Amino acid sequence: GMFGNGGGGGGKGGRMQDERGGQMGWQQDVELCTVCNRSLEEDQLSGMHMCKVFATFQCPVCRYSWTSFNGRRRPNGELMGQQCSRCKGPGEAKDWRVMESTEQEERRR
Repeated sequence: GMFGNGGGGGGKGGRMQDERGGQMGWQQDVELCTVCNRSLEEDQLSGMHMCKVFATFQCPVCRYSWTSFNGRRRPNGELMGQQCSRCKGPGEAKDWRVMESTEQEERRR
């Protein structure tokens, strides 16, 4: 079963009683990202979690700037660039912030 000898989890037996606390029960063994507070198993690109962030980009070629709710922050802290919609240049992230969970929910509807 699920609770095999997964490396001496002896002291964790008490955690099952948390299920009373509503819907938090499913998050027990999920590791959360310290940046965006979402599961590291979500928002994955090429096998690793990348935070979805609200980012401002600027194209170094034509100086056009834009914002995106689909900014992606790599685990090393760098943001992935986005292609400039005007000149197809390599847009660079200038600024970013983690979206509130309410913003994420709204965008998912």
